[in-house]
Amino acid sequence: MPAKTTSTANVINHNDEGRGAHTLPARNLPLWRGVLNELAPFDGRMAMAWRTAAVCALAALVFMTYEVPLVSIGCYLIMFLAKPNAQENVLVAIGITILVSLVVLLLLFLTRLAIEVPMWRMVIIVLGSYFFLFIGAASVLGPGGNIVALVIGFIMTLLPYVPFGEVATRGILYAWLMVLVPMGVIVVFHTIAGRSARTELHDKLAERLNLIALAAQSACSPPAPTDALSRTGNSADSDEDMVRSMLLRTLREGQGKLETLLKLVRLFHLAPTAHSRVLAQAIAQTQDMLVWLATMRDPSIVQHGLPPERDPTQVQVFTRRCKALATLLKRDKLVQAVQLTHRQPLGQSLEQSPLHQGARLDPHTLSLVQMLDQIFRQPANATVSAPAPKREHTKSTGRKPGFFKEDAWRNPEYSRFAIKTTAAAVLAYIIYTSIQWDGIHTAMITCYVAALGTTGETVHKLTLRIIGCLIGAAMGMASLAFLIPYMTSIGQLMILVFAGVLIAAWVSSGSERISYAGIQIGLAFLMTVLQDFKPDVGMSVAMDRIYGILLGNALLFIMFTRLWPVSVATTAERTLRRCQAHLDALRDLTSGPSGLSREQRRKLVDECLTSTGQAREALIYNRFEPDRLRARPETLAKLRRQIDSIESRALALSSGTPDRT
Repeated sequence: MPAKTTSTANVINHNDEGRGAHTLPARNLPLWRGVLNELAPFDGRMAMAWRTAAVCALAALVFMTYEVPLVSIGCYLIMFLAKPNAQENVLVAIGITILVSLVVLLLLFLTRLAIEVPMWRMVIIVLGSYFFLFIGAASVLGPGGNIVALVIGFIMTLLPYVPFGEVATRGILYAWLMVLVPMGVIVVFHTIAGRSARTELHDKLAERLNLIALAAQSACSPPAPTDALSRTGNSADSDEDMVRSMLLRTLREGQGKLETLLKLVRLFHLAPTAHSRVLAQAIAQTQDMLVWLATMRDPSIVQHGLPPERDPTQVQVFTRRCKALATLLKRDKLVQAVQLTHRQPLGQSLEQSPLHQGARLDPHTLSLVQMLDQIFRQPANATVSAPAPKREHTKSTGRKPGFFKEDAWRNPEYSRFAIKTTAAAVLAYIIYTSIQWDGIHTAMITCYVAALGTTGETVHKLTLRIIGCLIGAAMGMASLAFLIPYMTSIGQLMILVFAGVLIAAWVSSGSERISYAGIQIGLAFLMTVLQDFKPDVGMSVAMDRIYGILLGNALLFIMFTRLWPVSVATTAERTLRRCQAHLDALRDLTSGPSGLSREQRRKLVDECLTSTGQAREALIYNRFEPDRLRARPETLAKLRRQIDSIESRALALSSGTPDRT
């Protein structure tokens, strides 16, 4: 039996610059430990945070120099749209510029209609809001629909303050400029100093290889006697539990992010075509190794023939090779990594080693070694595909995904979501215009940007919004009291913006559980310190913003808990039905006469595990729902058992074990 690792957490942090701490399971932890876990550094977090802060500071310089209004909203857009790599940022900036330009043309027409007939103003707000909210909920447009609805509604609310059409047109063009300036700064900055998608892809592959090395080393200990998957995510009472949780969590994240990075590499030609093929093979092979390592720790699969014991010395050689390849990828030395695997295949090196002369590799290590030796090689049968199973898969899992979701015209929840959000936004507008308190117009903005599908998700986002707003406002007020009165140049203001946004961007670059609080910290801070084209020490803007956010939160809470409430348990059950469809397709095709190609099997397992990850994540928000909607503990336990069962069966089928359920 090999000596166990001295500390799994130390190994993770040493190998991965803290990324491991970010991926540790957060459930059932005390609140303060969960927050610290979410704020822990990981690879790429500081790189994204400082670039976002730098772009905001440069945008503030342009806004102040040329006296373009709404500087704080312009900087907020930068934070809201920030992506980890340069190519995504450039594409998003260009896309938003085109979309907003089209919306501006539409607004020029609508404004001429609404400025003369006030009744049309409300009609446009209601119909425009419903239409784009529905499109966003029922299609791949997603939150982009909320943003377009917000822009149209907010512009309409400003029309009563313009005396005639020419001023309104000038105001719309200023609003257009408010978007073009930050988008232009994003394109220029990231073209010069952005983080390449190729570098991010290399880093993520290195993360996988480090995790594979850690899991292989940990696997030298015997499997736990109880059901492994049932405890995943519920506790991390041993290094083995921690590693198993990290394996499954990585698999639940899916292949989508890595495949998107590979598309960006090809689209922007960031690497030669041959390198792109090598990277595609590395993505597939690391996925196979992660699935293999997760599978062999499941007792229900081990009893069907996988070897329970491994040679620790052979495993150590394997882990050293994984770490060596990870180090080369982290240094952006893909060519050297490829040469290492081609010139010195690990299986051949082990067989020729004096320590193993004449000894055979144990079957478990042999499988991993073979997969690692193929990590940068295109398999000989890669071009062999089976078109028949592909058609069967399409038939089993529904039509090919398009712009609209499969149930876009059948599911009434999309329409109900649009109605609830529109009602909350219109009520907010009526309230602050009735009492003539325009400073709290953020109530309407809150309704559009904080609305989500389920009650639990919406309340969770509202909570983050309030907390982030209070923190950002406190930072801004402290700056107004102690720093801004002593500032004498635009350079000093840029430094203040950089420092404040750096903190906010650090939080917003975390997981979905905390990221929205970071965006709100940045918005409240920017709206407090950037009130005019010069330093201003007034406190009223920050206070009005807080009141507006609280009003918007209250309206959304009422709408989403009283009008067609949707619980997270309902959403999880719907997701589980989709998981079951993927699992059935995998089982039927595996046992079918034409069999299943390796690529098809990989894709189906990935879809299945990604869906179970979404269902598991949805259940976390159950705690934010009111008592009458909140699922009971026994219901949650039943849903988690179903998720565990589907994951276990998917892993079993991926290893070739027959499904006996």
